[in-house]
Amino acid sequence: MHRQFEQAATYPTIRLALRVILLTMVRKSESIEATWIKQLLKLRLPA
Repeated sequence: MHRQFEQAATYPTIRLALRVILLTMVRKSESIEATWIKQLLKLRLPA
């Protein structure tokens, strides 16, 4: 599946966004609205 994913005829940024969504299991809207600082804080400050 990884090879097919990399060979999909789409923009590299879309492939990267889909990979992030699949790896983190977040909703599309959450990933679109998220900022990098929010993500970094979540990684550094566990709940």
